Amino acid sequence: MTALFPNALDTFATNHVSGQLLSSAEYNDLMDAVNKIERNMRQSETVVVAASNAPSAWKTMAKYTCTGFADEDVINQALADLVNSGTYGTVVLSNGLFNITNAPVSLPAAPVALTGQTGTSTLLKGGVGLAQAICRIQGPLGPQQYGDFMQRVAFLGIDGSLTSSANAHGLELTGSVYQGMMLGLKITNAKGHSTFLRASCIVQWINTFGGPTGGTFTLSYNGQTTGPIAYNASAGTVQTALRGLSTINANVTCTGGPLPGTAIICTFTGPMAVPDTLAITVSTSLTGGSSPSMAVWAGERPAYNRMIGCNVVNGSRDAFRSGDVFPTGWYAEHNEAFGNSFTFHTGNGIFSTGNNNRFYGNQIDFVDIGVYLLGCENNAVMFNTHDRCATHCGKIEQGGNHSFGFNQFGDRQAGFSAGSKMFYLTGNTSGDKFGFNTELNQFAAGGNGWDYGFYEDAGVGQSGVGFWGPSTYSGNGFSWTRNGFGGSQPMMGANTSSDFTLAGVTSPVHYGIGVPSNTMGLNGFYYFRMDTPGTANQRLYVKSAGAWVGIV
Repeated sequence: MTALFPNALDTFATNHVSGQLLSSAEYNDLMDAVNKIERNMRQSETVVVAASNAPSAWKTMAKYTCTGFADEDVINQALADLVNSGTYGTVVLSNGLFNITNAPVSLPAAPVALTGQTGTSTLLKGGVGLAQAICRIQGPLGPQQYGDFMQRVAFLGIDGSLTSSANAHGLELTGSVYQGMMLGLKITNAKGHSTFLRASCIVQWINTFGGPTGGTFTLSYNGQTTGPIAYNASAGTVQTALRGLSTINANVTCTGGPLPGTAIICTFTGPMAVPDTLAITVSTSLTGGSSPSMAVWAGERPAYNRMIGCNVVNGSRDAFRSGDVFPTGWYAEHNEAFGNSFTFHTGNGIFSTGNNNRFYGNQIDFVDIGVYLLGCENNAVMFNTHDRCATHCGKIEQGGNHSFGFNQFGDRQAGFSAGSKMFYLTGNTSGDKFGFNTELNQFAAGGNGWDYGFYEDAGVGQSGVGFWGPSTYSGNGFSWTRNGFGGSQPMMGANTSSDFTLAGVTSPVHYGIGVPSNTMGLNGFYYFRMDTPGTANQRLYVKSAGAWVGIV
């Protein structure tokens, strides 16, 4: 016991656990560090909240007990008490049903955690009139704020079956939530997005682009629109215009500017300084410059958060949504989803308008689009299974420089929609990389399946349109034989498929194993046979008079 009190050691030496002989001074320092860690751990408190129908043993140990109505009030009070006491820590929910009636269960912007017992035994259930998220992780609010709090929601169920509002999301991260963790959750029947990582709109930036020299713009908020505002307006002018809207009144302050070129920062105050503040929208009649435009974007974005091992099922919108609408700038970035199941959603499995997100090892099944990346860059989509998607297993639109590798696209069933593509690239996207993916759909094109395995619209990645140059396709396995590339000469290598149609190349090139079938390709097309290196078999064929001819 003496060793726990460093001041009692002044002349003795002792053995470290590794056998190293430590001086008494070194040992004192070591024990002092251990004691500090123990004191810090004791400052992190754990409190229990019991459901109204919890077993009696839970109610005996609980510090708080719910009534079965507006149970969010009790849970939120327990979280607030942890923060106000300065101890922080974890709120543990018992087995049982927690009815979330009027507002979300909300983790404050502080180092706190909320944990249940399992996704089926501890249940947060949204009420009939709930028009907000059932559970929310709140980040700091204000310009360029980030909270390094590592908030955690774990091992509980979130059920939206009674709700009807499209704003009744299952789990929502809003504001600058930073390094949060969502672990072992079961999210079911959400009428909004099942998981929604969204920027907060309390602080919004307005700026012009393209160097306008004249013209006007208008700003709208919640159904009301300002009069015309000059292209070179000051912050004071914009503030007066916004305060003239009855949907805002005096609840906004504008700084910065003047336009063009220097952003005006609009900060909502008073009753509008809340996570559910809407986005300002802009309409322009600008002149001069080079393609003049305006944008409004938010400053508080979830980043570096992780969702791991969750079962997300039967949702009415997207299963996992990282960011909001494009191109107004409401996006989340640097977030990750690992090892989750996103199934049976009317919307998409994963939808992202944010940059630098990572989606690894997820099961995505019975959704509209498996993974949909819109207007964003540098996302990594790896080791996922994209099955039974109603429209496309994957889609990239705008942006680019994404990486897709080792994914399983499709299955051996027919597609749900005529005209679907297994993977579809459209808009100004380029620099995307596809490697070692497999695609197994084997049904006919059109109404009974997918029109194409991989397909690029004409214009994708063309010089001066895309951002990073041509896309790359290497080492993919396609059992489907229709793969159309109408963009700028994608880089192909070692793919296993009997038909690649490269519409952007003067003489389209086909790759495959074995002798090419005369039913594919047009006269003048080439075919590279991939299974005969170092043998006497033909390696290169050209189609002439309706038949493939080997070239020695």
